[in-house]
Amino acid sequence: MDADSHAIERVRTLIAAQGFARGSAQALRELSEAPPAERAAGLGYLATVHSERDDPSGASARFAEASAIDPRWGAFGRAWIAVRSGKPGEAASSLDECLAEGAGATLRGLAWHLRGVAALQDNRHEEAIAALLHAREALGDWEFMSGRVFDALGMVYAARDDATSALALFEAAKSMKERTGDELGLAVTCGNLGRLHFRWGQLGEAEACFREDLRLCGVLGDRRGAIVMSNWLAKVELARGAWSAAAQLLEQCAEEARAQGAMAALGFALQDLAFALLKLGRIDEASGRTEEAGTIFAQSNHADGAAHVARVRGLIAAARGQFDAARERLRTAFEHFAGAAQWPEAAQTRLDLARVMRAEGAPQEQVLAELSQATELAERSRRDALALAIEGELREVSELEFHRRRYLRLRGRPAEDDDLSLNTGVREVVSVLYLDFKGSTEYALKTAPDVVMREFNQLMAAFSGVLERQRPILCGYRGDGFLAVYRGADHATRAVGSALELFSAMGSFNLARDLVGKKPYQVRIGINSGEAFCGNVGTYARTDFTALGTTMNLGARIEPAAEVGVPCIGAATQALVGEAFECRGPRVISAKGFSEPIEVWDVIARRG
Repeated sequence: MDADSHAIERVRTLIAAQGFARGSAQALRELSEAPPAERAAGLGYLATVHSERDDPSGASARFAEASAIDPRWGAFGRAWIAVRSGKPGEAASSLDECLAEGAGATLRGLAWHLRGVAALQDNRHEEAIAALLHAREALGDWEFMSGRVFDALGMVYAARDDATSALALFEAAKSMKERTGDELGLAVTCGNLGRLHFRWGQLGEAEACFREDLRLCGVLGDRRGAIVMSNWLAKVELARGAWSAAAQLLEQCAEEARAQGAMAALGFALQDLAFALLKLGRIDEASGRTEEAGTIFAQSNHADGAAHVARVRGLIAAARGQFDAARERLRTAFEHFAGAAQWPEAAQTRLDLARVMRAEGAPQEQVLAELSQATELAERSRRDALALAIEGELREVSELEFHRRRYLRLRGRPAEDDDLSLNTGVREVVSVLYLDFKGSTEYALKTAPDVVMREFNQLMAAFSGVLERQRPILCGYRGDGFLAVYRGADHATRAVGSALELFSAMGSFNLARDLVGKKPYQVRIGINSGEAFCGNVGTYARTDFTALGTTMNLGARIEPAAEVGVPCIGAATQALVGEAFECRGPRVISAKGFSEPIEVWDVIARRG
């Protein structure tokens, strides 16, 4: 920690010990006698506290005082206000000023942190992670700000639908904030944890986090924060189908938000209240609350709030039998959610559309098209409860399409394209990729099975984009990896390209584990090419597609010889890919079952 961070710590300590009013007054007295650089840093931090307490005039005054000492703190203030206002694009040039040569480590770290948050708001997740890692480096061992950086990293991974990594980062942030007594930051983390649990269907855990956040809001005197948390508790009741309990709580939220002049919170409380009233059959009351919420969001240009209102308006129109209006409003909501990459909300809205179309008697193929879109979006965001709800709707519409979807999930290809014969197959030249998690047995012995399953499935989700692009046939997942068979044109190039991309995805996944002190997953990949016999194995009760032959056996022997993080390929694969990849080798390995030494190459990178 440098002198600037010590000045910020002193301001923070005074506020924690004496409360905001007395502590900030004492901090101002002490800062008046501090060296200029430390005074600017302390004033800049104090401005952010005013902002977090919904005191924009106090924030502006403190930022102005800091800017008079060092204009870079004024630039930071402009960027802070832009990001807090949801306008990340307006922060870029000001943050560049903060990061210019000559800025102190503390200001640079705070600016990188803010740049990461701005990138997250713009859904630029890789840029956000890079900026936050720069922040962590600049801030060093300053645990107070490390907790806030980890919180932001957790938000990035949550936005990427990586709940496993997000949970670990939020828990680490929570521990840091507890150690440093950062109650304001702790309230933020509890809210983030609650929202994470809520969005993944863990309602009990979500409720506990929201209640802890609500308690902290009481300690801090944060009445607006308390309104937001009460609204989230009402959302938990909505998710449980407890419409009356939710409506009662939301009436209280709306009343308090109105009294506090918290218009955004009021809009969301009214929108959720309208949904609860609709479920209770009180359609006219629901419509009135929705219109009031719509007016609030229109006046503040709150696009996300307006989209949620449009969805509820669509549901109200459907309940009144106004199907044209219902479809129009739901499609308006969907366009916003899809444009903002809010895939669960987009999936839910497509499900709503399918239900409206069913209610109005639309042709079955149109309803099935909506459900297909909804399914793809739900699976993309990995929301089990939502995917199952859509499947349930699909089964009601068409038992045949429901089973076709299930078949596709189990076999990885449509039933129409499948051959279930146990006595025939085809000889063809393929490339096979064996992926194995090194040390998986030891890890599984030390880790709860449900945790192992969640982490494995999360990692497979990280791999899914690569596998969809390169189009192999997966011949089954194992607890320690999988086998993929690449057929058709450019099979060897696609297999080796996949391996490099899989390791890249692995690096992003392991980054979060490394940050929180968990052992990274170590992966080996072996690839071989040649003739194989492709067909089904099993019985008529259960079959699996696979490939058999010497090509497969040698591929399985090449994998253990691979270095962690470096694809290892056999001679046949190396001959097929030619100069497309930079390779190191050959080297010679002994392979069980093969009498002659085997030449292999390690793949370094793709050329060009």
